[in-house]
Amino acid sequence: MNPIPRSRAQAGFTLVELIAVVVIVAVIGSLGSSYFLQFLESQKAIQERIDLFSRSRLAVNLMARELENALPSSVRATAGGQCVEFIPVVGGGLLEDETATSANGASGSSTLDLLAYSVDRGSANFIVAGGVNSADVFSGAALAALASPIGVGQGGGTINLASATVFAQSASSRRVYFVSGSKAFCVFQGALYEYSSASISATGFVPTAVGTLVDHEISSGGFAVQSGAQNNGAQLNVDLVFGQGGAQFPSNDRIYIRNVP
Repeated sequence: MNPIPRSRAQAGFTLVELIAVVVIVAVIGSLGSSYFLQFLESQKAIQERIDLFSRSRLAVNLMARELENALPSSVRATAGGQCVEFIPVVGGGLLEDETATSANGASGSSTLDLLAYSVDRGSANFIVAGGVNSADVFSGAALAALASPIGVGQGGGTINLASATVFAQSASSRRVYFVSGSKAFCVFQGALYEYSSASISATGFVPTAVGTLVDHEISSGGFAVQSGAQNNGAQLNVDLVFGQGGAQFPSNDRIYIRNVP
């Protein structure tokens, strides 16, 4: 019988070598899984930031669209910056003559003559003339209640007011607006809500209950208004912090508000 060659007899791994290989593979696998977990966590954080950004855009764009239809000089921050309140316009018209004002010494009138008017949405409960700031509008100095609501449609002629009214100032270019009530967006109980058909009052709107949910998790923030002159625009500063789990996204936006007299 031929003896087994020495080189063939010693072929293969020793136990020590096998253990070393197992340890090396385990270390490499551990490092690889650690990097993989870090990659997954990084992707999750990126996705959360994208989601928070999308939520902030939806909320801010909704408010911007609503504010496009705000009555000039009616946008104000209330409840210590917790809310932004404004009065949506539902229609407009053109006066035949100047309104009775305290400036021109005219006596109050319970009627207004309009060359033409239109109500485009909802129903009109008030008519506004001559307001140049939110105080005039919300205090009633530039606002008069209609004797009865005016629905969607067009017309002209005499409209009846609920009582004899003297406006604080004459309407610029004899332009008047029809409104129904005020609206507000508020940060309340850690969320952003929309409140519709609020009353028009000199006292700023303060939320006491939840409204229509706009965004479900707002950790902090609020609103501030930089008022413009009669022929300029105003600016709403929206500083909200959107949250999701442990992630946060601060939204520092500026909404330009047209102030067309």
